[in-house]
Amino acid sequence: MNKIVALITVVVALQSAVAQGLAQSFSAFAVQQIPGQSPRLAKLYVTPQFVRKEFEKQGEALIEITDLKGGHAYLLFPKLKRYMLREAPPEVVEGDDASRLNPCRFQPQAQCRLLSTETLFGRPVEKWEMTVSSQGKNYISLYWIDQSREVPLRQQLADGTTTELRPVGEEDLHGRPTEKWQMTTNLPDGTSKISNEWYDKELKIVIREELPDGYVRELRDIHVGPQDPALFTIPPDYQQVAASQPMEPATR
Repeated sequence: MNKIVALITVVVALQSAVAQGLAQSFSAFAVQQIPGQSPRLAKLYVTPQFVRKEFEKQGEALIEITDLKGGHAYLLFPKLKRYMLREAPPEVVEGDDASRLNPCRFQPQAQCRLLSTETLFGRPVEKWEMTVSSQGKNYISLYWIDQSREVPLRQQLADGTTTELRPVGEEDLHGRPTEKWQMTTNLPDGTSKISNEWYDKELKIVIREELPDGYVRELRDIHVGPQDPALFTIPPDYQQVAASQPMEPATR
């Protein structure tokens, strides 16, 4: 069971959740709603190994295919029949079971140690200590990580920020049974922020998130089932280009 945030600008979070062991393949629309702006959309095709995202940027259709097991991603330019090969961010690459609860998994410059196994909000968690050294000083943070969902239910950060993620009940969302969770963030200046997320019990991912200031991001029109393998391959008539190479129309 893993956390996912289905947004266009942070599809890395989706890919990270898939990399940690998604149970189902599916397709969906990722929707991001920003106050005062039109919704932003991306079409997603997801399997335990691949994530394909179809979207537009400045009026140009683009496709991104991430290979979670291979540790790389392709950015396709359909109009030009070109593609670029890039390394996938480390947080979206599939890891081994032993590392999944270690908060240092994505921060190799830090040092982490397991302190204890506890119960928080009625759920088993592992309590971890993270130490980051900078300019001769050590900065220590604490994390209580849910053993099932593999997300921190409580964080005490070195700057004084604290967060808690609590289950608050079950709800039906777009015809899908979900668990509703609420996150409270307490900042060092004494202010607090609250966000909500809905965890899909079949997909084992978060399919909706409501953030402070009216931001909403979610998965809609979810269809569970096998995905066409051709969606995750590079068409044979595409040519590879380097990231620094000028993009010019393909020769016909």
